[in-house]
Amino acid sequence: MLLIGITVLVLSYGASIAVQLPLMAAQQFFMLRHIMGQAENAAANNPLAFLPSWFFILQAVSAFLSTLVQMLVAFFSGSAVNLLYLRLRGRKEGHDLMAALDRLGAPE
Repeated sequence: MLLIGITVLVLSYGASIAVQLPLMAAQQFFMLRHIMGQAENAAANNPLAFLPSWFFILQAVSAFLSTLVQMLVAFFSGSAVNLLYLRLRGRKEGHDLMAALDRLGAPE
């Protein structure tokens, strides 16, 4: 369970960063470019005064994609825990021993 938990944690953060990083980099590039060009202007002190509408749409798309990726990772996590449970239940009930004996051709 610890291995599944660590794998899911690393996969979740890694996938979220991979999805959000290009969008965040574009936002930061635009904002810094605008602020550096208007340092003497009063608009540089109020970032909301110069941000276009696509800036907020880009943020919404970034959040949506990150949530979608985390949902897919949660599905992976649930599937891994389910497979682990089924495997352990089969071992406890002895289904794997019966299958091994059947493959060897042992008499019943």
